[in-house]
Amino acid sequence: MMNEKSLKEKTLKGFAWSSLDKIFQQIIIVVCGILLARKLFEDDFGLIAALAIFTFMANALQEGGFTAALIRKKDANEFDYNTVFYSNIFVAIILYFLLFFSAPFISSFYEQPVLKNLSRFVFLSFVFNALGLVQYAQIVKKIDYKSLAKVNFFSTVLSYGLALFLAYSGYGPWAVATSLVATSGFKTLFLWIFNKWKPGFIFSKASLSELFAFSSKLLISTILNTIANNITQSVIGKYYSISQTGYYAQANRWFNSASEVLIGSINNVSYPVLVEGENRLKKIARKIMRITAFVTFPSLLLLALVAEPFVNCLLGKQWISSVPILQILCIGGIFYALNLIIGNIFKVKGKSNLILKFEIIRNILILIIIILCISMKADYLYMIGGLSLVHFISFIMLFDSCRKLIEYKYTELIKDLFPYFAITIIAIGLGFLLTLANINQWLLLFSQVFLVATIYLFITWLSGSVLIKEIIQIIKTRNLNAA
Repeated sequence: MMNEKSLKEKTLKGFAWSSLDKIFQQIIIVVCGILLARKLFEDDFGLIAALAIFTFMANALQEGGFTAALIRKKDANEFDYNTVFYSNIFVAIILYFLLFFSAPFISSFYEQPVLKNLSRFVFLSFVFNALGLVQYAQIVKKIDYKSLAKVNFFSTVLSYGLALFLAYSGYGPWAVATSLVATSGFKTLFLWIFNKWKPGFIFSKASLSELFAFSSKLLISTILNTIANNITQSVIGKYYSISQTGYYAQANRWFNSASEVLIGSINNVSYPVLVEGENRLKKIARKIMRITAFVTFPSLLLLALVAEPFVNCLLGKQWISSVPILQILCIGGIFYALNLIIGNIFKVKGKSNLILKFEIIRNILILIIIILCISMKADYLYMIGGLSLVHFISFIMLFDSCRKLIEYKYTELIKDLFPYFAITIIAIGLGFLLTLANINQWLLLFSQVFLVATIYLFITWLSGSVLIKEIIQIIKTRNLNAA
């Protein structure tokens, strides 16, 4: 077990590399995403978005919750790694053949003939993923985000380079599909290169039984989470239009890009760190909640604020219908980020039953919202707004259980989150005033980003934030070490 100092240093190093990884990865995705958006049409993105629920569901089934189980198990051995490796591959192959022969029915459901062959190609992505899950778990378990950064950088550059070539060669939706499949393939390839573990001819029923006892509930909750996060695209594609699905997919793409940098970095590091620091779980959990609030509150609300000039300037006016969708997703994303951290606390405490319980409740709420919107023929924006509201309701329920589990009081939660929320509202409010001025969209975009960021950081520093002081101290220390 690491002492507090070494764990803190490893956490900061892991978070720094994870952040750099996400930033560079998303810069590539943003630039390539803009180029793809300007070349392709909303239907091209809509077709792939309609398949998302099948792809993510298959990924969840073949992964089986074993990644979290391996990370959580402190004494994981070769029996565990090999058993998970072969189990993942076996399930992935079975699922691929099931979906391969289901492709005609999927195509018929959406009334899009091109989906028959397109889906069969896209579904290869989860087969590739299965080949690298053990290597990924080992890297995360070691908090070795330097190696993971290399894996993600090379796989992202190569896959999006290939997608751009196909897009500008006139292959339409096949370019978007290729970015998904190639990312999975290249990521697995580089995981094998940068992580030295190789499978042996070992399989243990006892190991499978032990790991599955923990992962089974995570598997069901992950399936439910996958349905909740992707059913919107399928419903819009079926009951509204493929074009509107494309608008949602485009907004969701940019929300996910922001989330990967902001939420992904924190969430990825938080789980192994919480596992290592289980004996002081509450203290570490509160620190991670403050970091999450400090980063996500201003960033996601700023993205919601600049959504219109961002889309107009970078994507083109043909995507303007995605603006309100992006804004709604960003507001709900604040609570989604906090929910992930609480979920990690449940995992550390072995409470996968609680994660399953709340996923069931969340899916019931989402199903009610979808049924109401379809039956009342409501605009799909109401559906998306309802789904963001579910994130808030889930947060209230999750924290109530977390409070009892680690004695995390409501007053402590307010103390941890409210200052960052209040400062964010002030900064965003002042940034909103710039929209009243009749200025160029490019100037508006950069002015709002600069103003909100400056005001937020200044007020946070002025209020004596411990996080700001720690960041400044880290920068000073690194400068002294470099001198």
